[in-house]
Amino acid sequence: LMCKISLIIVRIIICLFLIIGVVSSFFVCKFMCKDDLFEINGKKSYSLTVNQEYIDEGVTVVGFGMDLSSKVNIEVYDQNKNKLSGLDAIDTTQEGTYQIVYTVSSLRYKDIQLIRTVTIVSDEVVDPDPDAYPSSFRFI
Repeated sequence: LMCKISLIIVRIIICLFLIIGVVSSFFVCKFMCKDDLFEINGKKSYSLTVNQEYIDEGVTVVGFGMDLSSKVNIEVYDQNKNKLSGLDAIDTTQEGTYQIVYTVSSLRYKDIQLIRTVTIVSDEVVDPDPDAYPSSFRFI
C-alpha cells in the first residue's frame, strides 16, 4: 500500500513539473518574441522615371530579440518572372517592372516573403501614389 501511494505521489510531482515547464516556456517565448519584426524599410512600391537612380532601403529583421539582417536573402525578378543576378540588375535606363523578394534564413521567418515592386516608367507617366496598388505577382 505504501509503495502504491509513493508511486502516485511521484506521478503527481512529475505532472506538476511538466505543467510548470510548459507554462513557463510559453511566457519566456512571449517575452523573447515581443519585439520581433520583419518589415520593409521605406515604401513597398516605387515608381521611378527612366534614368532615375534606385537605392534599395532593405528590410529590418529581428527574431527572438536578435538582429537577423545578415540572414536576409534578396532575389530580384523582372516583369517576365526571370530571376536576375541581384539589385544591380535593375535596369533604370528603360521601362520595366521588378520585384524584389526578401526572405530570411531563420526558423522564425522561414515561410515569410516581403516583396517590393520597382516600376520604371517614361517621363510622361508617373504614378502619384504607387503604394495604393497591391503587388501584381508573388513568388514562392
